[in-house]
Amino acid sequence: MRKAALLFVIAVWVYAAKAQFTLQPRLGFETPLTKISYNNSSFYKAVSQSLPQAGVRADYQFKKGFAPYLGVFTHRPLVSYSFNDPKTGMSSYSAAAGDLQVQLQAGLQYTTKAIALNKKKAATTSPQKVSETKSSCCHSYGGCHKTAEAQASKQQGNSWTLRLQPSAGLGYIPSGKGDLETANSASYQYNAGNSPTEFITGLGFELAKNKNPFITLALSYFKGLGTNETVLLTESAGKPVSTNLRSKLSGWNAAIGIPISFAKKSKTTNVTTKKENNSPHRCTEYYRSRCGSYKRIQ
Repeated sequence: MRKAALLFVIAVWVYAAKAQFTLQPRLGFETPLTKISYNNSSFYKAVSQSLPQAGVRADYQFKKGFAPYLGVFTHRPLVSYSFNDPKTGMSSYSAAAGDLQVQLQAGLQYTTKAIALNKKKAATTSPQKVSETKSSCCHSYGGCHKTAEAQASKQQGNSWTLRLQPSAGLGYIPSGKGDLETANSASYQYNAGNSPTEFITGLGFELAKNKNPFITLALSYFKGLGTNETVLLTESAGKPVSTNLRSKLSGWNAAIGIPISFAKKSKTTNVTTKKENNSPHRCTEYYRSRCGSYKRIQ
């Protein structure tokens, strides 16, 4: 399982290295839930964990929304469970958060279409200036209307959108620790939650301004693969004594990221043509004469 997870992470790293990607530093916190079973008893939580987490994540997105991603994050799921006597290790023990570790992540992400957060206003045409002259038989009007194109372009300049980013992948800790550490014959330490491979799934909320990613809020759930199980063999009154230790790991984290895009900009040639009829500030001149006959000048 460890070799397969490591090969998966390396494969995604190699693929993403050949493509353009978005770099996203993240900062947040994680809440691992590490439970321990002592001599086949029911699982229980020995210590509460809520710790800061930092890292960086990179992804390359295709046109259809799918994107392989990879990341490097700090991770601290271990619980150091220490006891002196295996017979009373379930009731007489000390527990604390374990050492800080580095986790490699790799997987696949999907980005939905943008959801507009700004309410669109109905296009209206407001008169700018109206003049009126009277004649013997009827009235003659003249005026100027500004189209709603200028107002629409102003609204687009401050548009906010939201994209959802569900993802799934694997996490791997290359520098794992042993399950059981023995300082001497009278002191034992069990590293609970020592799962080098984890399944990770999550959902991101990407907020963009004018189609440019601004900030991302990411929520993730992780679960250790396999059971962290070991057996401690000791002697008591000349008889062998075996102590079964097991643990399982799960938890969640939340982080805020700042997307930094490295995509190449396509070369385009902008040709500006002055057309009065297509100008967003175009006015429509009109007048009425001859008792109800309208004529319009653009």
